[in-house]
Amino acid sequence: MNLFQTASGCCGCQVDCLPCGHAFTIRKRDSVTGAVIPDAQFSLAPLCGVGAQVGTTDANGLLTFVVSPCSRYLLTETATPAGYTPNATAYTVCGGANGCVTVDGVAVSIFDIFNAPIRTFSITYLANGDTGQFTDSGLTAGTLYTVKSAAETGISYSGFTFVSWNTAPDGSGTTYLPGDVIPITRDLTLYAQWVT
Repeated sequence: MNLFQTASGCCGCQVDCLPCGHAFTIRKRDSVTGAVIPDAQFSLAPLCGVGAQVGTTDANGLLTFVVSPCSRYLLTETATPAGYTPNATAYTVCGGANGCVTVDGVAVSIFDIFNAPIRTFSITYLANGDTGQFTDSGLTAGTLYTVKSAAETGISYSGFTFVSWNTAPDGSGTTYLPGDVIPITRDLTLYAQWVT
C-alpha cells in the first residue's frame, strides 16, 4: 500500500484498487438536537483532477456521492441552510480498495456532519412606571445592536422625561443610552429611567 501518491502514481489512497466506484453518504444534522437538516449543499472535488460533484441533502438530511477507488477528494459545505452557522471544515475523503471509503482517515458508510443553529436573542424595553413595552426579537448572536430611544419604542410616561435605560428597574444596573451600540450575547431587559 502506498498512501497519497503524487500524479506519477494513482494520486489516491491505495494502489491495490478495484475498477468500480464506491458510494458513501453524508448525513447533515443539528449539533444541538441531532435532527436531520435538508437543503445543505456540498461539493466533493477530486484532489488530482477536475469535475467536482455537487449535491444537496434531501428531506432526510442525506446526500450520497460516488468516489473512485484510489482517489482522494475534498468535501466542503458550499451552502448552509437558513438558521444554521456554516460548517467551515474541509474533509479529506479517500476511496480505497474493497469498497472502503474513509473521511479524515476513518472508515465510513454514513458520515455525520453537524451544523450549529444560529442563536437568536431578544431585547425587551419596559416602561417602568407605566404599562408600555417593546420587544426586538430574533436578534442574531454576535451581531451589533443600536439601543433604541423611548420614542422609537413607543414608550412614554405622562408627566415624566425619559433619560436612559437600565438593566434594573431602580437604575442600579448597567445604564444604556439611545444610540449605544452593544453586541448581542443574551436576552436583555431594559427598564426606562425617568425624571420629573
